[in-house]
Amino acid sequence: MIVDVIVRRLSLIKHLYRVGLEKATLPDTISFTSILLLHDAIDMFMNLAAEKKGIKKTGNTYVMNYFDLIPELTLKASVNKINKRRNTLKHDGIVPGKVEIEDTCSIAKYFFEENTKIIFDRDFNEVSIFDLITFEKVRQFLKAANNFYEDDKLETAAEAIAKAYFHLLLIEESLTKNVVENPWYANTNKWLINDDKFFAKAFEPFLEGQKFKEPKTPDGYVEISEGVASLQQANQKAFSYIFQSLRVFALGLDYKKYNHYESFMPIAYRHNIETNKYTLAVRPHHPRGMTKENILFAIDFVTDFALKIQEFKY
Repeated sequence: MIVDVIVRRLSLIKHLYRVGLEKATLPDTISFTSILLLHDAIDMFMNLAAEKKGIKKTGNTYVMNYFDLIPELTLKASVNKINKRRNTLKHDGIVPGKVEIEDTCSIAKYFFEENTKIIFDRDFNEVSIFDLITFEKVRQFLKAANNFYEDDKLETAAEAIAKAYFHLLLIEESLTKNVVENPWYANTNKWLINDDKFFAKAFEPFLEGQKFKEPKTPDGYVEISEGVASLQQANQKAFSYIFQSLRVFALGLDYKKYNHYESFMPIAYRHNIETNKYTLAVRPHHPRGMTKENILFAIDFVTDFALKIQEFKY
C-alpha cells in the first residue's frame, strides 16, 4: 500500500479513537456511545491491516475474525470483551456501566499502541490527526503547537494555535464570500463625532424610520443625539455577536467549546505577508488560561474547526 494512504487512514482511525475517548468522559446518559465508536475504530484498523497484509476477505468479516486472518495481532481476549459489550448494547439495548466504559478505553489504547507497531512499524502516539487537514499553513501551525505543548512551552503553543485559527477564519471567509455577510459589522464606528455632535448614516438599520435634524452632511450623515449614538453602537455589537454565533452553529461547532476557546486564547488579527509577521492581542488575564489542559483543548478545537470546514460544501 502507498505510505501516504496508510498515514491518512491511520490518522482517520486515531481521530475516531479520540472522539470515542471524548464521548467516554460525558455523563452516563451518553458516555456509552464511546463503545460503539471505539469498536468502529478497531474494526477500521483491522480492515487496514488486512489490506496491508494483502489478505483477501471472503463474505462478511467481523472484528474477531481478523485475529485468525492475522495471527500477529495481540489482545484478542480483551478486544473480545469490547465486541461483546458492543453487541449487547447494539442488539439487546443493555447499556454498559462506567467501569466497563473505562475498561474499553484502556483496552483500545493498548490495542492501538501494540498493533500499530506490529503491523505498520509505527508508533501510534506519533500518528498525527493533523495529517487529515488539507490546509497547509493550518496543519503546520497545529503541528508546531503540539510540539510546543509537549515541551511545556504553553505561551508559544498558544501563539501557534492562534495563527492557525487566524488562517482558518480567512479560509472560511473566502469560502463564504458573497454567500453571507454580516450587515451589523464594520471595522469603524457607524457614527462620527464632530464638534461634540454625533452623526450617523440615515440608512443604517437601527436608524430607519427615525426623524433627524437637517441638513444632512455632504457624505450622507445626519445629526443624532448622544443617547441614540450610544444605543446604536450597543445594538451593533449585540447583533454582530449574534451573527457570529450563528456562523458557529452553521459550521457544526460546539458553542460551549467556542466560548471557552475565545475566553483565554490570544487573537492573531493581522499578518504581514512580506515579513511573515503576525500581530497578536492577548485577552484579559484568565486564571485558568495557559494550562496544559486548556492548550490541548485549543489544539483539538481548531483541528475540529479545520475538519468541519473541509467537509462543508458551500
